[in-house]
Amino acid sequence: MNTGLNFFFAIPLIFLINIVHPLTGQEQDQRDDPKGVYKLPHEVITKDDLTKLKNSSADPNVEIDKQIEDTTLLLAKYYSQFIGEKRIWEDRAKGEKYNIKADPASVRILINDFLTRKSESGQTRDSEILFHLHVDLAALYEKKQLFNKAIASNLQAFRYRDLSTTEEYFIKEARKNEILNPEELSASEIHNRNFQDLIRSKESLKKAEDETHLIEAGLARNQSNFSQNDLTLNNNKKENARKSLLQAETVYKESLRINFEPFRKTKAKENADTVMKLAILIKAIENENKERLKIINKSAESGKGIFVLFDYKRNTNYFAYDLLLELAHKLDPTNADIVKLIAEESKSSGKKQNAIDFFLKFIKLKENGSPASSTNSLGDTYLSMAILYSDLKRYVQAGECYEKYLETASDQNKKNNLYYQLGEFYGNHLGDREKSALYFTLWLENLKNSDGSSIAFIKQLENRSGSFNANYGIALLKKYQKKRDEEKEFLQTAFAQYKELKNILGNEEKNYTAAKKELLEIKNSLLSYTNDESLAKFRLLEIKLNDADDRVKTVRTKYDRMRKTDVLFRLVILEEESRNFAMAKEYYKEIIDVGTETEIEISLRNIERLDKIARDGISRPPIL
Repeated sequence: MNTGLNFFFAIPLIFLINIVHPLTGQEQDQRDDPKGVYKLPHEVITKDDLTKLKNSSADPNVEIDKQIEDTTLLLAKYYSQFIGEKRIWEDRAKGEKYNIKADPASVRILINDFLTRKSESGQTRDSEILFHLHVDLAALYEKKQLFNKAIASNLQAFRYRDLSTTEEYFIKEARKNEILNPEELSASEIHNRNFQDLIRSKESLKKAEDETHLIEAGLARNQSNFSQNDLTLNNNKKENARKSLLQAETVYKESLRINFEPFRKTKAKENADTVMKLAILIKAIENENKERLKIINKSAESGKGIFVLFDYKRNTNYFAYDLLLELAHKLDPTNADIVKLIAEESKSSGKKQNAIDFFLKFIKLKENGSPASSTNSLGDTYLSMAILYSDLKRYVQAGECYEKYLETASDQNKKNNLYYQLGEFYGNHLGDREKSALYFTLWLENLKNSDGSSIAFIKQLENRSGSFNANYGIALLKKYQKKRDEEKEFLQTAFAQYKELKNILGNEEKNYTAAKKELLEIKNSLLSYTNDESLAKFRLLEIKLNDADDRVKTVRTKYDRMRKTDVLFRLVILEEESRNFAMAKEYYKEIIDVGTETEIEISLRNIERLDKIARDGISRPPIL
């Protein structure tokens, strides 16, 4: 994943890889404590304390503030034995050292603290108890929308988390006191015994092989203290050791599958999920702090204020978010939710090929049964990929993704709206008239069955212009199939939609003219005298005129984009083939009304040609 890290983040990463940082005041619980002055987390925070807190959190009658207070007190019970740590803990709580809302750069400081420790997680000790308490506290802060405190608590949690998921870590004796799950503790002990049995079996075989070599060497030198019987006995011993090793290896491999592998997957997922949640929190903060280009409206007509014109950094350069998602993916490459987030972030940042790669990886994970949230459906993924492929002008692959979206998507309304876009896509980009006509037909059928009485004005315009294009697209297929009657029928339907839109445009222009005339009359009357009533009426008429102007521009945009002359010229040809010259002349006159100079000239010459045919009956070819 290309995170686009700037120089600010490059320095901490270099330090992370190459430098072992000295411990600071807030890390002294890593302590060199030969006298045993400080207590370990499990010695201070007992299982009874954790059970009591868990039961309290599960009680729906306990408010979030109370849960936060109980969790904080339990953590303070451990931190109170460290003078420096206690002071920092209190400073953070009271002084709000990391106040994200007040200081946009604070999130950078938090990530810098997170990265410039002894390890990626900034670990100062491995403690399941402290890790889960801080994660739970962060979740409570998030519910209260105290995002700065949630981020700080999440970062604090990783100081007590060893991110490794190795076999050595699984059987490490030092962590057993804090294993909260009894099944995990039992699995760790069983696997440790199997691992030790494997080591002993290897040592026994090695010892038997060494003894065999020693006896063989003694017999070769004719030494009296070695006999052939000793060699036979030792070979039997070696064979038994080999069988024991094979059995120990079988048991060990089964233990890896049954005991270690579930732990590895569970911990990797837990690590990745926690980092992902932290990344989402930080993105929310980064999004709030993005610079926005603003405009100040000083107009007295529509009110004053500051409005966001556009946000030129939105959806790009989320440095901390990118970096944390990359870390989460590294911790658990099989987490489909994380892969989907990386793909979506790459898409919104303009990294189109990278987004496609991760969308493909997400699809593969989903097909292999990887769990993912219900919102991460394959249908939406295929639609996103289709859009990306279209942007990259890889239209064949885009078409395949559109088809898969229609197969997997469950939102029928969304699919109905897509039919029109697919009709244009196949017609304009792939030249597949059959599929284009198929999807246009589906869209028209859905439009026919919908209730148009409550549709907004803009939607009505879109439906009319869309119906024009859809009927014309189907007519192109009928032309290719040489089905003249059907082609003419669809062209006439498209022409009817064009006429309707033309009438709507005429009515809106009349309304605009009437509103403008009324406004000018009021304006002229204000030259001689003014009063509050006249000024109020003037203001209302001005708003009415602006609305009328907007409606005219909206209709005009839809009207101008219609390929009306293409339809009219094709209708002319079909009417002339039917010897219906009167209708052909009407279409030519319509072209004169709406066409370009060249089209108008061609139409005038063809009208003259049709008049000559009507006078003398001599057939003359159309003038193109």
